Amino acid sequence: MGTKKKLVQELSFIKVASLGKSFGTAGFNRVKVYESFEKLCKKQDFLFLKLDDTYVPFRVMQWKQGDSMIRFDDIISQDQGDRLNGVGVFLPNDTAGHLEVNNEMPFVGFTILNLEEKVGDIIEIYEMPQQLLALVGYEGKEIYIPLHEDLIVEVNDEEEYLVMDLPEGILEL
Repeated sequence: MGTKKKLVQELSFIKVASLGKSFGTAGFNRVKVYESFEKLCKKQDFLFLKLDDTYVPFRVMQWKQGDSMIRFDDIISQDQGDRLNGVGVFLPNDTAGHLEVNNEMPFVGFTILNLEEKVGDIIEIYEMPQQLLALVGYEGKEIYIPLHEDLIVEVNDEEEYLVMDLPEGILEL
């Protein structure tokens, strides 16, 4: 492992956003930036994406449509953008650690596990009359998962994940 990569791995990071579906053919992705971090993210030349448990720096090329879409250097096609659906966006703690995550939307940014299998990251929470619905990036698409107490096995606030026991077939809906 190179010195630069090792240094990046040893830094502490804080999750500031989640990427959604690609948009168009130019490599744009929808992005949900957590409210507390909106201004800070816009000022950054680089944001870190967590790919295979590694924080990889990506140069921000363009924000568009009211900051709800982003394009990174070297992501130039829809196919490349599709591969980033559900990926977490991070900043080093020394850049963003003084800000607090907006607690109005619990679980946004958390990872959902179906028992031990990773499903994806929660992009958005929708409040429905009888339960909360989580919009989750899963296998290149966005799906809805009910956050019902009967399905939640464990909540780990420190490591930001939910372990759930999802009914068979719910991920294929």
